[in-house]
Amino acid sequence: MNDHDKKLVTIYVNTREHQLEKEKISYEQVIPLGFDTIPTGQDIQFLVTYQKGKGHAEGKLLPGKDVEVVDGMIFDVAATYKS
Repeated sequence: MNDHDKKLVTIYVNTREHQLEKEKISYEQVIPLGFDTIPTGQDIQFLVTYQKGKGHAEGKLLPGKDVEVVDGMIFDVAATYKS
């Protein structure tokens, strides 16, 4: 399959719609899609969860990992403080 044959998939990150040509998305790529301004600071961590993945999969997306995207997939990205 060449780049012209890739289909767009629609995903939702924190209820915002995004169109992707990618087959996979990483933890690090999802985070900026969830915020207008990404929270920063030493104590900030991000929790990324997803639903409606391939085969109705759901779970957590961890740093350094990626997940196959499917049309209609939902991601929730939350900034948390380390305790």
